[in-house]
Amino acid sequence: KTVSEIAQKGLKLIQGSAIELDMFYRGKTGIGTWFHVLAEGQVEKRIQPNSYVVTTVEDDKWTAGKADAATVAAIEIIKHDLKDLFFQIQDVAGKGLDIYKLQKLVKQNLFPMAVLSELEKVIDEIKSENSVIPISDFNKRISEIVAVETAPFIYERIGERFQHYMIDEFQDTSGLQWQNLLPLVDNSLASGNMNLVVGDGKQAIYRWRNGDVEQFAYLPEIPKSIRAQARDHWQANLQRNYHELALDTNYRSRQDIIQFNNSFFEFSKGLLPTGLDKIYEGQKQKYREDKPGGFIHMEFVNPENEDDELSYQELTRMRILETIQDLQTKGHPLNDITILCRANVQASAIARFLLENGLNVISSESLLLSQSPKVNFMISVLKLLNNPADQTCYVEFLQFLVKSGKIGHSLPEVLSHFSPSWKSRESGEHNFQLLENYLQNQGIDFSFSHCRHLGLYELAETVLQKFLAEKTIDPFVAFFMDVIYDYSNKFISSASGFLEWWEKNADKFSVVVPEGVDAVQVMTIHKSKGLQFPVVIYPFADVSFGKLSKNGQWIELEDLPGTEPLDIAWIRISKALQETSLEYIYDEEQGKTLLDILNVMYVAFTRAVDKLFVFSQLPGKSSKGDNVPALLVNFLTSRNMFSEGENIYTFGENHSLMPSEDYDINREASADVFREYISSPWTDKVNIRSLQLEKKPGILSDETSERGSWMHDIMEKIHTPKDVEKVLNQLLESGQTDENEKSRLQSQIISILNNPVISPWYADGLDARNECGMYDEQGRFFRADRVVLQGTTAVIIDYKTGDPYPHHARQINNYASIIKKMGYSDIKKYIVYLDHGKIEL
Repeated sequence: KTVSEIAQKGLKLIQGSAIELDMFYRGKTGIGTWFHVLAEGQVEKRIQPNSYVVTTVEDDKWTAGKADAATVAAIEIIKHDLKDLFFQIQDVAGKGLDIYKLQKLVKQNLFPMAVLSELEKVIDEIKSENSVIPISDFNKRISEIVAVETAPFIYERIGERFQHYMIDEFQDTSGLQWQNLLPLVDNSLASGNMNLVVGDGKQAIYRWRNGDVEQFAYLPEIPKSIRAQARDHWQANLQRNYHELALDTNYRSRQDIIQFNNSFFEFSKGLLPTGLDKIYEGQKQKYREDKPGGFIHMEFVNPENEDDELSYQELTRMRILETIQDLQTKGHPLNDITILCRANVQASAIARFLLENGLNVISSESLLLSQSPKVNFMISVLKLLNNPADQTCYVEFLQFLVKSGKIGHSLPEVLSHFSPSWKSRESGEHNFQLLENYLQNQGIDFSFSHCRHLGLYELAETVLQKFLAEKTIDPFVAFFMDVIYDYSNKFISSASGFLEWWEKNADKFSVVVPEGVDAVQVMTIHKSKGLQFPVVIYPFADVSFGKLSKNGQWIELEDLPGTEPLDIAWIRISKALQETSLEYIYDEEQGKTLLDILNVMYVAFTRAVDKLFVFSQLPGKSSKGDNVPALLVNFLTSRNMFSEGENIYTFGENHSLMPSEDYDINREASADVFREYISSPWTDKVNIRSLQLEKKPGILSDETSERGSWMHDIMEKIHTPKDVEKVLNQLLESGQTDENEKSRLQSQIISILNNPVISPWYADGLDARNECGMYDEQGRFFRADRVVLQGTTAVIIDYKTGDPYPHHARQINNYASIIKKMGYSDIKKYIVYLDHGKIEL
């Protein structure tokens, strides 16, 4: 019988005795309601009885306090039958509930598995059509051969050529890799040759890449997960030839560092479950008598109160900076110091903070330009100009201004300001005007319309001046400006082209400290394996043991009814597994997560030669002791060192260094590498081509050809009549002209721009481009003096000097032909003769 059918029998007993459900113990949360819910088929919600129902059965508490004598008597008559039905339900549930819960866990990931299956089919088709095999498939292909052949033919030549094999970092070797290497090792051992397997289980930190430390810990046994036909033969051969040699002397660190690590990890290994604790057996190391000393600083960084303006992360970064400065006063050069982080995001934040505070930093993984908020802001401006109808670009732009404090409103307030009048389709100019007006009200003078006429580098420099100007430029921005400059010299300098190029190449550029510069290293713990550093700083030692390293696992479904035709399934590793027959998977993963955390700490702590600094935070009041801060506190307590209110604990002496011959303790160590970056508005620079030449007598003469050519260069810089005064003032201020010449030029240019034939094409807010480059179908490059685009209309304006010639018309007609093929049906052409103001249509 099903649970519902049994529950219905119980409900009929209750109803047949005219007993209200709330007359049972604990009323509507009691056993009467439990039978009712199950009888209605809500098995999933209430199959597990609550504590009140269990108390009713186990403690014989059946009636509510408000039940009258007749009801009490009626319940007394049927309670034994109800109790029997209760146990029947538990028996049925016990047999089927496990299957039900496992089916439910499998069902949660059916859709992702279906997508993966379809992707696999597509990938297999691509491999078949192109006759290719990805390198990632090699190990799997080899393992399929190794599994069924005692002496795989694919190894014949390798086995003949090599007699000895050494497998290094074996603790991070996967089961698949070990299976594929075993035939070679077995063949070598059979020939009487020596082979080496080298590793340290305490440094197994690549489980996320399928590294299996247990196969190392239990050598010479071969894991049962290796199902090759020759497994037993290989294992017997390994056992006959196995000899274990422990290298128990630490030649790297000083005495106090080694003794601290011995004590800490001897204490910590008690956290590990039986089996995994074998990895830390014999972990204590000896030290060299000629390397005494060493210093360990353990600090709990906690905001003094909840209203503290600085967060735990900010305070930690501040303490890192202060620690580095203190180390410098003790004679340590910056390149003695390495900061080790668990994650790139932590390393990036620390590297940026130190750079902003005047320290040189080296970090291959933490100084990517694409990780800088300021660089990404500059990219958002380019995206905005390239696609003014995309509201996402506006949000990214405004979000940075809010976060950086340049706008005195929250992001929702800013967005609500725009939403009533915002337009999304082909309304870039309208949106630009809204945004420009808002920025003006916030004291920011920035014109999108003007920026659209600038070259790529000039545009970036304008953004830098308007939004990111500081006394000391952010090194990320400085390097990004170099990237833009190099791009502009190699390619056509357009925002759209650069954005497409940056999308593909962003991860190739980072802040680079010149070789030989004294600098702090920042890296992840995973990158530090095998390395050593005089001083190690390990911040954010605050990981929770409850967050599992792996969140899922493949399981076989041979014995799970209702999951046909699936052979395997991916299930989430969560506490829900503890209520099933697969609870061992959750327990194993919890143990392995603890080992992962301890191993990461072991690698970090053992990189230090002279000094180790660990920054954590005190466990919270609600902490259950299942995190690294609690582990550190418990360790200090075990040594009778921990004291409430005390945040700093030290081991050994923090000695100053004696100045060495190759290091000057008094030398300048600040980040002069990034200290100065000269930036000024492009309009303040001499950009007119003729003025870049050495000034010669008569260059401002009235000779027609010279005046015409010069005016042609000036017109490049003029987008609207408002620009005339500004451009001519530049010439005046730089001594390239005088007041009389300026007046004559101004009169002549204003006369041209006010000509009603072309004046509409010099108005504000147009999509106008001076020096507009274009390619024809043969790939030849041409440049028109001015092009204005408006819907399907294109206006071409070309500046000429001297008298009209036939080839002037042929040239502008060629421009028109190229632009027409771009989809502009209405082409207007104007030739403007600068020296006498004549305009030809």
